Amino acid sequence: MKRILTIICMLASIAAFSQAIPNGGFENWSKAGPMMMPNGWAIGPTSMQTTDAHSGKYALEVTVDTFTNPFTHAVDTVPGFAYTGASTLAPPNGKFIGGFACTGSPDSITGWYKLTSVGNDTAMVNVALTRWNSVTKSRDIIAGVTFGTNTNVSSYIRFSQPLFYYGTGNPDTAVILFTIGTQGKGKHIGSKAWVDDVAWAGGTNTGVENQSLSSSNVQIYPNPATDKLNIHLTGNAKIKSVELMNTIGQTIANTNDANLSVSSYPNGVYFVKVTDMTGKQSVSKFIKAN
Repeated sequence: MKRILTIICMLASIAAFSQAIPNGGFENWSKAGPMMMPNGWAIGPTSMQTTDAHSGKYALEVTVDTFTNPFTHAVDTVPGFAYTGASTLAPPNGKFIGGFACTGSPDSITGWYKLTSVGNDTAMVNVALTRWNSVTKSRDIIAGVTFGTNTNVSSYIRFSQPLFYYGTGNPDTAVILFTIGTQGKGKHIGSKAWVDDVAWAGGTNTGVENQSLSSSNVQIYPNPATDKLNIHLTGNAKIKSVELMNTIGQTIANTNDANLSVSSYPNGVYFVKVTDMTGKQSVSKFIKAN
């Protein structure tokens, strides 16, 4: 059995999100022409099934490699990718087609990965939650996140990345896209990312308002921060915990102090998850800069 329940239990302070990502453990594959395709996903010609899994029998491998076009016979270096639907641009301004049904509001996307980056190729994850707008005849972006890394990891480690909510209400569709060799310094043969046990965490099926602190109720300053990051909740809310995360969702500090020291951390982008005494949470982004 896949260990998705273990991941969700780590976030037990918020309500569990009941809708699963289809085939998030990449255990189910079907023949599609000459390729094996993960059920519920589409993959590029250089991506594949692998038995080098975090748990279970299979995982997904996205790889930068050469590919011969069967029609023109041209040989090109192709980035690795896999997606549950087609995307044209990253959120919040992109349009997404396809995907899978998602009517709730997850707090985060989680999973396990390894990475071999050649030439600083970046592995990226792109998530978008959308809702069809019958007036504009297009999709509204409700929530999403884009993040990546080019740091080599030889053994599976967990990622957990909070989603940012741009709109109100619940989505009806979700799209997840994994790529390597499409961002940064280009694409280099041999760059590989392994992905397994992808799942939603937290959230609710009735809307983010019921389980989340409103962003207007959480004040985080200064931003950018150099030495101290101050956190203040308006009204009668009291802070239960403050969690500092890096851009791939790893927790690097956990405290209940409203004055978080950030002086020892490298410059860059970070996320702060604030939990109040009732269990409601808010995730905010800030920049550490000297």
